[in-house]
Amino acid sequence: MKLFELAKRIILACIPKFLLKYPLVKRLIGFSFVGVVITFIGMLQVYIMLKVLHFHPYLTYFLSYVISILQSYYLNSRLVFKSGKSKKNLFIYYGVYSTSMIIGFFTLVLYRKFLPFDELILNYMVIPVTMLWNFTVSSKFLKPQEIQNITELDIE
Repeated sequence: MKLFELAKRIILACIPKFLLKYPLVKRLIGFSFVGVVITFIGMLQVYIMLKVLHFHPYLTYFLSYVISILQSYYLNSRLVFKSGKSKKNLFIYYGVYSTSMIIGFFTLVLYRKFLPFDELILNYMVIPVTMLWNFTVSSKFLKPQEIQNITELDIE
């Protein structure tokens, strides 16, 4: 957690102070930071499963994605939104990310069929596609009434 706090302070030092007055900006910063951390952890998981454990690329993609969704939900609910446990939020979270996993899986199938790159690179190339989907769809589900009920991210 000390590493997380250090990284948070470094990132906040780069953001103009007037922007930090807005709760939405604070949540966006926290959500983005968790996303970056989970992305790097997921990339490491993919590397280990493909190159060390020699899993099949599709199994690697599936396992890494399921593990990353759990990690992301846990960190975002505790550190960003401080929302606690909610079956409704978990269900929506898994719904958005599950559709994203399916889109990413078919993207990986197409990449493998048409691109001559290493399996690791192909798995990494799926990340921007799924990130765009997650952001777009999550934005549709986040309504102003829900924003007012979310506790502020504790940034100083």
